[in-house]
Formats: sequence, C-alpha cells, structure tokens
Amino acid sequence: MAAEASRRLGRPVGTLLFHELDAVEAYDGVWANACLLHVPRPELAQVLARIWRALKPAGYFYASYKAGSVDGRDKLNRYYNYPTPDWLRDTLCRSRTLEFTVDRKPAKSGASTTNRPRCCSSVARKSL
Repeated sequence: MAAEASRRLGRPVGTLLFHELDAVEAYDGVWANACLLHVPRPELAQVLARIWRALKPAGYFYASYKAGSVDGRDKLNRYYNYPTPDWLRDTLCRSRTLEFTVDRKPAKSGASTTNRPRCCSSVARKSL
C-alpha cells in the first residue's frame, strides 16, 4: 500500500509499527480506521498516548474498533482488543483537554464473530 501511495504521490511514503511512533506534534490528523483493533489490550493505552503526542495542537484523531468488554479472539482465531466506549473515553481523556465523541453501531450482518460485537468509532480533537 505504501509503495502504491508513493507512486501516486511522487514522494516516499513510509510505514512503521505503532510502538515505533516517536513523532511530537507532527500531524494535523491521524486516521486509524480498523487498524488499532488488533493491538493487544495491555499495549493499547500506550499506543493511544503515542498517537496523541504525535498530533499537532487542534489535530484530530479518528479510530474505529469492535466494541466489547474484554479482549479475545473470534471464531477465525483473530485477536481483537474489544474496548468499551467508556474505556476509550477514560484512556484518551485522562489528563487531557479535548473534544471527544463516540459513535456506536451494530456490526455488519456478515461479520465472522460468534456474537457479532458492536462497532464503535471515536473522534478526538487535541486542544490548542
């Protein structure tokens, strides 16, 4: 994907793992659509803190997850961290001033999980 983006943009596009993100106030926004949901739950708060640090003041952070109450695996043995909206709110808002919203919606009817957890997405905006 990065190679294709680089080709289309005409400039290098890099990739990195979440725990390698060391940028400070470098990004206007971070779009994490269904890409944080496999981060092990014990590591998720640290990853969110790294993303938050990388945002510029007034930057936006969007993320989507499969919502639940405990982490676990689906019937295909894929790991999901299944955070609750309250956990996300508490983790992101801890000692931060920000705008935060959560949208909850049912999973798609063709989802491959046994109990088809609900999905949630969050939008947070870093204060100036």
